[in-house]
Amino acid sequence: MNRFIVGLLLLVIVAMLMANLIHNDPEGKLISINDALKHAKPGDLVFFKSNLAAINLLFGDVYTHVGIVTQRNNRLCVYELVGKNHITQRKSSGLKCIPLDERLSTYPGRVYINFLNKRLDKKRIDQLNRFYTYGKRHHKYCFDDIKGYLFALKSMITCYHTGHKNRNSCMHCTGFIVECLKAIGVFKEEQVINSHCVLPQNIEYFITNTPLNNGYRYGMTYKVVM
Repeated sequence: MNRFIVGLLLLVIVAMLMANLIHNDPEGKLISINDALKHAKPGDLVFFKSNLAAINLLFGDVYTHVGIVTQRNNRLCVYELVGKNHITQRKSSGLKCIPLDERLSTYPGRVYINFLNKRLDKKRIDQLNRFYTYGKRHHKYCFDDIKGYLFALKSMITCYHTGHKNRNSCMHCTGFIVECLKAIGVFKEEQVINSHCVLPQNIEYFITNTPLNNGYRYGMTYKVVM
């Protein structure tokens, strides 16, 4: 029993150390919620940081969730893969489509946005929406809360780089976003990023430091403020 407790403590310490190695810049540049909504467009990525003390203690000041902006019925929304009562305070898990203005103004934590350098063309927007609709209809992506949190802890220790493959992991928020970007052709064919082994801070680093397909690129991540 004592060995188990010592092992658990060592696991937590290692996770905290790994989090400190890959933590994001403290805040970066700021953008008002009105300006964020004014400039937002399909393809932009929305990152989230939790205010929960337990999460910050274990993982440090890192992004804990991510979604992608789309347009449906002439309204900007965010596609996300979430767990029950997690992130969205909704009662069911799985794929969600949430209005962008609601997402930016009501999230009980810190919200960030990274703008794509140019708007997705209509073909790619349609591809993104079809990809989401297909996944929603066929329950292709489901978030297992317990497995998801265990995966995050494991990833911080052994799988925080994108080269490690673990196809037995459950799908999680970042994995779904990676699959979205692959589906609409933003990632080049030769670019390999394992959707089963990537966390929000990993994808933020990847998209801002790697040339993407068809002239697309992401820039600085802005913190959204009221």
